[in-house]
Amino acid sequence: MEENRLDSVVEAVSEMESDLKDGGLLSVGVAIRRAAAELGVNDTTTRKDIGALVAAGRLVEVSHVGRRLLLPWPAEFTDPPVRWVNGSVKRGWYEVTEDRQVGSAMAKVRFLFTPERLTAMLERIRHEYAAAAGEQKRREEESQAEAAEEEATFKKHHPALADLLERLHERVHTPRRSARGVRMFSTEDDFGLRSRVMIEVSNERFAALEQALRDGLGEEQK
Repeated sequence: MEENRLDSVVEAVSEMESDLKDGGLLSVGVAIRRAAAELGVNDTTTRKDIGALVAAGRLVEVSHVGRRLLLPWPAEFTDPPVRWVNGSVKRGWYEVTEDRQVGSAMAKVRFLFTPERLTAMLERIRHEYAAAAGEQKRREEESQAEAAEEEATFKKHHPALADLLERLHERVHTPRRSARGVRMFSTEDDFGLRSRVMIEVSNERFAALEQALRDGLGEEQK
C-alpha cells in the first residue's frame, strides 16, 4: 500500500512538472500540497513520502543560497554555469534565470525534480552555456582582429609615436592583469584618418607611468 502511494507521489510530481515551462521550478511546498490534495492524504504524510523518495533517489531536492541554485553538476564539469532563482513565495511560482533578480526572501524554499527532468534541465543549461561561451569567444576574436588592424594602421601613419608608445607599454604594463597598458588605434574612412591612444594601468603601476612620462618629457622629479 505504501509503495503504491509512493509511486503515486512520483507520478503526481511528474504531472506537475509537465505543466511547467522549460525554466520553471516546482517548490517542495507546492508539490506537497498539490500531491496531498490529489491523493487524498494530509500534508504530513506526503512530506514524509517525498523525503523517502528523495532518500531513495527517485526524486531530487535542490536548494539555493541567496537565490543561487545549488545544482548537482557532475564532478567532471569543473566550471559549471551559475543559475539563479526568480519568483515569488506569495504566488508560489519560480523559474531559473541567468542573472540574479531582486525579490522577496525565499531562504527556506527548496525545489523538487524527477531525475529525468533535472537531467534534461542541466543538459539544456549546459548547451546554452556552451553556445554563449562560443559566441563570446567569437566576439572577442573579432574584437582582437579589429584592434590589431587598427594598431597596424596607427603604426603606418605614426611610426615614431608608435615606437615611443610601445616602449612606454613595456615599462608600465603588468602581464596577466586586466589593465591592458598602452594601446593605439587608427581608422581610415571617407572622412579621413582618426587616431587615438589609450593608457590603462593598474594602481601599482601609476608610479612607473608617472616616472616614464617625466623621463620622456625631460622633466625633473618634483
